[in-house]
Amino acid sequence: MNVENDVKLYITSIATSVIVLLLSFTKKPLYYLKQSVTNKLFLYGLTFICFALSLQGFLQYVGVLSSNHYNFSITGSFENPAGFSAVLSLLFIAPAYITFDFNHEHRCTVRLICAISSLLAFVMILLCGSRSGILAVLATLSIMICHKTYFLQTLKKHKWLNLLFSLIIIALLFVLYHLKADSANGRLLIWRVCMDMIAERPLFGFGHGGFLANYMHYQAEYLSAHPNSPFIMLADNMNHPFNEYIKLTVEYGLIGLSLAVLLLYFIAKKIVRNGSAIEIGLSLIATVAIQCMFSYPFNYAVFTFLMLLLLLYVLPIKEPKQSKAYTGIRISISAITAMLLVYICFSCYNNTSVQKIF
Repeated sequence: MNVENDVKLYITSIATSVIVLLLSFTKKPLYYLKQSVTNKLFLYGLTFICFALSLQGFLQYVGVLSSNHYNFSITGSFENPAGFSAVLSLLFIAPAYITFDFNHEHRCTVRLICAISSLLAFVMILLCGSRSGILAVLATLSIMICHKTYFLQTLKKHKWLNLLFSLIIIALLFVLYHLKADSANGRLLIWRVCMDMIAERPLFGFGHGGFLANYMHYQAEYLSAHPNSPFIMLADNMNHPFNEYIKLTVEYGLIGLSLAVLLLYFIAKKIVRNGSAIEIGLSLIATVAIQCMFSYPFNYAVFTFLMLLLLLYVLPIKEPKQSKAYTGIRISISAITAMLLVYICFSCYNNTSVQKIF
């Protein structure tokens, strides 16, 4: 098993099952879930986890702790920097929000601690060299600054600043590209080959696992047809296209991609209409969108779990009217979840226990 990822998957699955099971015994499960998530202790908890993960990365960087990958000095508790930066960029939203939340009941000491946690997380993402993580964190900072300060008014008053910031963004993208030029060009090759796969089955795609099962064949065909391609030295055995949108299109076609875009649109619309903690909602959308563009965040169960928790924080939840049907649904969910919890625990024990062979 993959120690860094599979153990997290089991822990996340067990935690989710326990939460659902406990809530299914209450008469107003959605209400209590929303109340728990919107409590300020929830954001404090995410801030603590953000600081702990960042501190682990720092200790790996200075050599106190060992990394989980021989090529990278910073991986946190993950097998490579991709998972570390993806999860840390999501956690970064909580301390950044509290830091810029000047008009709330957070004490100055708490905001200072959150500012330190945010700074440490940002530095760790910079040091691990994750370009998607850097863009995601900068997007979160931009949203917080625009919504919590007078920055937008300043831009409207001094329009020449718009040109300056546009040039800064272009320069940043140029620097990030050249930071790992070979890696960026390798992804361009993967995306080019994926275009051939999408053209082959544009509507419904190749089905679940279709990228892994078919990519190498299409890459070999492309390189045979383009022997002078500058990307030929960058070809490799790939199990992900480093882009969740392309992977979704390859496996489920344009129909699957359209459904995902519609879902994202309705979520964004709900967040904007709700108006509660809109900075968290917009930062969440930006972080997920950027990570999905250049990485594979949904390979990590922790990322999905944190994303759902933050969605619960910003989305309005209405409790259905009490009825026999609703009670029956709650009982059914509790029974199914209990069986699922037993299965997960049994599977976890079998896959993680060390059996001695005599």
